[in-house]
Amino acid sequence: MGIYIFIQTPFGQNWIAKQVTKRLSKDLQTRVSIAHVDFSLFNKMHLEGVLIEDRQGDTVLYVGDMKVRITDWFFFKKQAELKYVGLENAIIKFQRTDSVWRQQFLLDYFGSSGGSGKKKEGGLKLDLRKLELKNVSFLKKDGWMGEDMHIKVGSLDLDADKLSLSGSRFEVNALLIKDPVVAIYKYDRKKPRKIRTAEELEQEIKKALGWNNQTIVKVANLAIINGTFSTDKRGQAPARLFRWATPALYGDQWQMEQCTL
Repeated sequence: MGIYIFIQTPFGQNWIAKQVTKRLSKDLQTRVSIAHVDFSLFNKMHLEGVLIEDRQGDTVLYVGDMKVRITDWFFFKKQAELKYVGLENAIIKFQRTDSVWRQQFLLDYFGSSGGSGKKKEGGLKLDLRKLELKNVSFLKKDGWMGEDMHIKVGSLDLDADKLSLSGSRFEVNALLIKDPVVAIYKYDRKKPRKIRTAEELEQEIKKALGWNNQTIVKVANLAIINGTFSTDKRGQAPARLFRWATPALYGDQWQMEQCTL
């Protein structure tokens, strides 16, 4: 009873969070921190100031505010529903200057059972119902392939009908994206170029044509408001390819219904 009361208090919850991040920091050999936590057992969680760094001391993930609502007592079930996930003021960074991404150690750790190197079998299956993003950025700096990418959304609201995080069929009732920016910058890559054989070229073509792999994405209503897409290349004048924020294209928004990929 005393333990239950302890983990219901702000002090107890933040103490537990510090112990978890301390363990993760030690296992990952990098900085992991959470400024503040607030959760209701066992279906709601509110995190503030979530930070994960790579081993070079640069940010891999920062989330100013994160809210999660999940199925009650989800850890006793094989399948759970993420009723709501909200991220605000967040940034995700992927970086590499050679063939290995800086965050690969994170993927290796969380893709195994507690860092033991053995792959997880079974596990909890999650279905996402509602996702809200506000001021979220994704940065990819790929010096190995000579391409940087910046994706940012002012806001994103997703209402899903069937969206299993481990499945191949994704059905979305509505997706509204405001102020998205997609910017790509190309430059000389560090990866040495090699002369490819006809067989290698044929395999690359087959791989490109087989990108779908039986995955179905269905969106009933899609709206994008005030978006920008641009691509630049070192040594050339900047070129903005597409922007939908002019009266020539349905005022300031682009809208589709019954979209399936």
